[in-house]
Amino acid sequence: MVLKRHIDSVRNVAVTCDGDGLVSGSLDRTVRVRNGNTGFETGQFEQISDIRCVAICVDDRTTDIGLENGTLKVIDLYTGRDSI
Repeated sequence: MVLKRHIDSVRNVAVTCDGDGLVSGSLDRTVRVRNGNTGFETGQFEQISDIRCVAICVDDRTTDIGLENGTLKVIDLYTGRDSI
């Protein structure tokens, strides 16, 4: 499966524990959330800086995002809102 939509380099990809979700972070300042089985995009969240790393928390609902500007964010995968 080839997934497209980022307009710049993808830096990181993380998969949920159950394999049903996939999160990618890119230098285009977006985090994209996809169905891990179909590749269908279920969310896109714009950030203020390039994405350097992503990691999905064990609850499969939140993701940690490291930004180029030194910011670490924890966001809800379903809403894109800050979780802390």
